[in-house]
Amino acid sequence: MRPTVPIPRTFLVILAAILASWAGPAWAGQATPVGSIAGKVLFPPTLSTPPANQQVMLHTIKGGEVVNSQSQTLDAEGRFHFRSLVPDPQYTYLVSIRFQGVTYHSDRLILTPEQPSLEQVSLAVYEATEDDAALTIPQDHLIIDVFPTHLRISEVLIVRNSGDKAITSAHFPLPTGFQDFQVSGENLNSLLQADQEGVKPLSPLTPGDRQFLFRYSLPYRGRTFTLSKAYPYP
Repeated sequence: MRPTVPIPRTFLVILAAILASWAGPAWAGQATPVGSIAGKVLFPPTLSTPPANQQVMLHTIKGGEVVNSQSQTLDAEGRFHFRSLVPDPQYTYLVSIRFQGVTYHSDRLILTPEQPSLEQVSLAVYEATEDDAALTIPQDHLIIDVFPTHLRISEVLIVRNSGDKAITSAHFPLPTGFQDFQVSGENLNSLLQADQEGVKPLSPLTPGDRQFLFRYSLPYRGRTFTLSKAYPYP
């Protein structure tokens, strides 16, 4: 049976809108546009200057939907400055950039009447690679609930990229026969997509640690069950 993948709809809507906006931004009217978000894109040290005409985008989210996307060209130092934004907690903002075929985005940003501007937002991008030799798994915690016909497994997986590039080829095998896969958490960088053999991140693994929280079921028969897990990373 193919595993189901009920990634929270809000996450998929936001992620799909960010990717789609690079093909053509959607615009929506907003009231009281007095806020601003400024910052800098941090490029790999192998680049002496940002790529010419490099675009960066700002996405406005309300009620789990992307209601506005706008773009601008980075200056010669990799800086950006978006103005005329709504300083209201019901709106959240994401800065995104597409570099070497990979889309990166910031954490969620919130403007308020008390703090209508953010002036030091940074977004790091990296050279991309499919070489996953720099990946290790320092921690993997499993919580197992036993039911008459299946095990329900909750997993906290910590993945470490000790290199200096963004890895796009990571894949984490899961036990044979897993079903009902679900992702937990509210971080867009922690989304996973299941296939027949396991899961893969929807965002590149940038240098440092990344935490994934997910659940799945394992059907069984009889009174005993042997759970076996192995990863291709140390």
